[in-house]
Amino acid sequence: MTGEVQMFGGWGDAVRERMSPALQAQIALDDQREQREAAKVERQREHDREQWHERALLGAANQAIAQGQPVTVHQRMTGEGLGHTPAEFIAQRHALMELEDAQHEADERRAFNRWKLERSAELSADTSAPTPAEAEMGARIEHHALAFETRQIERDRKAAERKAADARTLALARSVVRYG
Repeated sequence: MTGEVQMFGGWGDAVRERMSPALQAQIALDDQREQREAAKVERQREHDREQWHERALLGAANQAIAQGQPVTVHQRMTGEGLGHTPAEFIAQRHALMELEDAQHEADERRAFNRWKLERSAELSADTSAPTPAEAEMGARIEHHALAFETRQIERDRKAAERKAADARTLALARSVVRYG
């Protein structure tokens, strides 16, 4: 078979030239409709982004006011000097996690000490009831252990508060340096 073999691929304009005028018109209408829909979706996304940004500015301003920081109208409108830098946010989250870890460790320590006391009592050869002096000593030991754990938790909480206060001070110093 002699002759020319033509191959077409893809959706190039060469194929459209061979289409009927009615089909070309229908494709053009479909293309325009798709472009309008894509533009509408993009407008909606932009609107959503703007709404999110406005809510974020308002939230940052309200948070700064709640923390006792002065907020100007300019800051409310632009967001300059509000909120936290990523480093400040990480420092705050770190301090909070440290506090939670300390509380968790104290709970585990308390449970382990309780288990040790129970286990010790189970393994004891003396099965008689404790004497009043032993009961009083056990109560005092338990009271002192609880007081120690309470002081430890309080120390950990104060350390976390100091870290958070240091982070706030650092943030304020940075904002003064940045926006002076």
